[in-house]
Amino acid sequence: MDKFYKLRLICTAYLLATLLANASFCQVQTPHSITINSNCHGFYDYLPINYGTSGINYPLLIFIHGAGELGNGTTQLKDVLFNGPPRLINLGQWPTTFTTPQGKTYSMIVFTPQFVAWPTVADIEAVYQYAINHYRVNLNMVYVTGLSMGGGVTFDYVSASAANAAKIAAIVPICGTTLLSTPAADIVASNNVAAWVTHNKYDLDISDSISIKDVQRINSYKPPPKPLAKLTLFPDSGHNAWSRTYDPNWRDSGYNIYEWMLQYQRSFAVLPIKLKSFDAVPQADNSVKLDWSTDSGDNTGYFQVERSEDGINFNSIGKVTASGNTTGDNYDFVDKQTLTGVSYYRLAISDPNGETTYSEIRKVLIMANSKSGVTINPNPTYNDATLTINSQELGDFTATLFDMSGRQVQIYRFRKDQVYLTQNIPMYNVPRGDYVMVVRGKTLNESLRVTKQ
Repeated sequence: MDKFYKLRLICTAYLLATLLANASFCQVQTPHSITINSNCHGFYDYLPINYGTSGINYPLLIFIHGAGELGNGTTQLKDVLFNGPPRLINLGQWPTTFTTPQGKTYSMIVFTPQFVAWPTVADIEAVYQYAINHYRVNLNMVYVTGLSMGGGVTFDYVSASAANAAKIAAIVPICGTTLLSTPAADIVASNNVAAWVTHNKYDLDISDSISIKDVQRINSYKPPPKPLAKLTLFPDSGHNAWSRTYDPNWRDSGYNIYEWMLQYQRSFAVLPIKLKSFDAVPQADNSVKLDWSTDSGDNTGYFQVERSEDGINFNSIGKVTASGNTTGDNYDFVDKQTLTGVSYYRLAISDPNGETTYSEIRKVLIMANSKSGVTINPNPTYNDATLTINSQELGDFTATLFDMSGRQVQIYRFRKDQVYLTQNIPMYNVPRGDYVMVVRGKTLNESLRVTKQ
């Protein structure tokens, strides 16, 4: 009996270690039930292994799911893990790096939003803006792919305008639903969006003739796009052309779709042409000082200083008139009415002809001393913590946990129906480290530093 008991213990320990290893790997892909717009209330992100320490900007891959994975972004968010890159990541089959045909190696951010209903061009634009404003993205290397509904929406987005097409270096629409009109195909071609389209030849759900015509119309533009749109027709029946397309081990002409996409880049300037620098720095009195300098100021009418709570919706908080010096100048602005927690700043640069360009976005974290009896204990905490609010304000509250880079980690929602409230805050699944918790009600807005050990 003792021999078999020891054997059972060894097997149990091995199984537990395997499960824990797999669980920790899957956690690399993180779910977020965060509202981007009215049609998207959640997403997964996958970050390269060295994202937290490298300080560099990474290529971004946006994956658009099929109609079968539409959902509410919360309880149904896991449905987007059924197919494509998020499925590969979840199964531990996603390569950490990809090498292009030119021999360059990259790791990618993978952003997988879930939509409530069939997404519009505006929905994809909202996702794009959220991703580039909340992650360190190389704007020259943004890629979009999708299957079925998502394949059609991929084409919808890049063909809607030259501005959209110019943001995207390459796309991979799979068995898509969109038959491009000639003007739409011309937008894709004239902006040289690299496109690799795949489809099953005997697909009875969505005819392969759609993909064939899309590629033909793109390539018939004069002068032809560089590169020419690429079409792969699998000699298969059924609608599922995506399992083979997304498989990193499937290659055509020596490379898979990820290696193929990464060889194409845009050529955006890191800063708008008139700016040499732009910084936003919190001060000791909790104000934020913005400093910027220009290469030339003679064509610039004024600078509008804009601020945002979410990095998407900006409001003007001040205006600075340009000096007009032909050799450029230095400028500053102080925001004295700052927001507690994370804020985003940018400059809207308007010239005398009415043209407006935008600076890069700067993210700032503002700490505030509690004025309304807001405390959290124990601090440091190991598992759960207790948030205490002693305030006359009643109603709905949120407590949002940010890491020290300003990235949202968790959000807790609760209702306060009495002056003195104690609220349990689960912290057991939060990694060790220092965080900022921002507590907000209708008027209350307080921040606390929290340490998880």
